[in-house]
Amino acid sequence: MPGGLAPAEDSLREALARAEEARSDERAKRMAAESVAQQMAELIAQEHRQLKHERAARERAERMARELADLVTLNQQRAEAAEEHARQAFCAYLDDPFRAPEPADSRRSKKILSKFRA
Repeated sequence: MPGGLAPAEDSLREALARAEEARSDERAKRMAAESVAQQMAELIAQEHRQLKHERAARERAERMARELADLVTLNQQRAEAAEEHARQAFCAYLDDPFRAPEPADSRRSKKILSKFRA
């Protein structure tokens, strides 16, 4: 056609326009997929941090529970020892009420006795 575009050039331009549109669609889809992937990575990282904090809190709670159990056991042993000493002192008193009681062997009783002996 004189002074105009040939039908072949029109179809070529339309094909190029469609290819460019397809490329821009692909680019938009790729960018959307990358954005979703980044959000997923952030969510996974947050979940890992939360699990780490929960694990640390659980370990602290277990350690505290063990320490409390140890303290309870120690106090029970001390109470039983004190009860045994009191029983022995009472039996000694019943055997001879005029005899002076003997203090238990401990640093405190040794310190007290050393004050009186000096």
